Amino acid sequence: MSAPEKNFWQEIRKKLKHYQWLRLESFATQGVPDLLGTTKEGLLFTVELKVTKSNKIKISPHQIAFHKARINSPCFILVKSLVQGQPKKSQLYLYHSSKLENLLSEGLNPSFLVPDAWSNIDQHITKALATFYVARKSP
Repeated sequence: MSAPEKNFWQEIRKKLKHYQWLRLESFATQGVPDLLGTTKEGLLFTVELKVTKSNKIKISPHQIAFHKARINSPCFILVKSLVQGQPKKSQLYLYHSSKLENLLSEGLNPSFLVPDAWSNIDQHITKALATFYVARKSP
């Protein structure tokens, strides 16, 4: 995990207390996401953290392979985009693994932007999880 992603992790720990978090530090298995999250209802999900100063993210081939292999799983990529010239201002984007190809080819897409960032990120994760789990229960 890079220094900006470590700082991002610290923000998540402080601001997203609705979930229980476990930071995954896996040197043995490359590509495993940075965080394992658990909802109060016991639903598990993973989050890959990315911090960028541009419209694109840097993601390793192992991380890409992990997410491609789990497009039917509750795996997410949370991107913090730093606003140029305003170091304390940022935007958050939340992607499900199934949207990784879009993220890689198009860069950050406004439709994945979380409005008001931290004040709404809980809602967006909860909604994404609900959508995922409801879709999996359907015949």
